[in-house]
Amino acid sequence: MNWLVIDDERTFDVSHVPPISNEVPTELNYARNSNDGLLAIAKHCVAYTLHYGEELMLYLDHDLGGSDTILPVINFLVSVQVPGIAWIKIHSQNPVSADYVQVLRHAGYICEKVSLPKLQG
Repeated sequence: MNWLVIDDERTFDVSHVPPISNEVPTELNYARNSNDGLLAIAKHCVAYTLHYGEELMLYLDHDLGGSDTILPVINFLVSVQVPGIAWIKIHSQNPVSADYVQVLRHAGYICEKVSLPKLQG
């Protein structure tokens, strides 16, 4: 399983990221803004669809620096119905993130709001 964190500033301690379905991450990939996040998800979509690639696990933050937010990524996920997304975890402290959980669940994704994993020190 591939793991993608879309967060502008945090870097997680991979050894403290909770496993999903007994899958423990060995590496976390990062996108630091919504454009890079969209590009990584689009690449996943192609790899998963054409090459039977691995599923993707997403960790999302809401505020991505300046006026950038996770909203373009949420809109893309909902409108495209990206295949091969195993889980989506939203770790934002922004109250609107709870609304995003519901939107993503309604679109058919397994999604939950979680506490921040331990950060690299």
